[in-house]
Amino acid sequence: MIISHKLKVIHIRLKKVAGSSFEMALARYCGADDILTPIKGGKKSNYHRARNYEAFKIKSRIGHLGA
Repeated sequence: MIISHKLKVIHIRLKKVAGSSFEMALARYCGADDILTPIKGGKKSNYHRARNYEAFKIKSRIGHLGA
């Protein structure tokens, strides 16, 4: 998952829809304060570095999402 304030994007990766490839490409353009969760599986050289992905930090940045 990527939450990018810099790019104004929330990306939630799904299985088998090229989500990892898209996330890898998008991660290059994210800012230091953006939230990136680690990518699991695949080649280790393809991983991006996780940043700021603890649940409490996500909630504090985007607030409560609910009906």
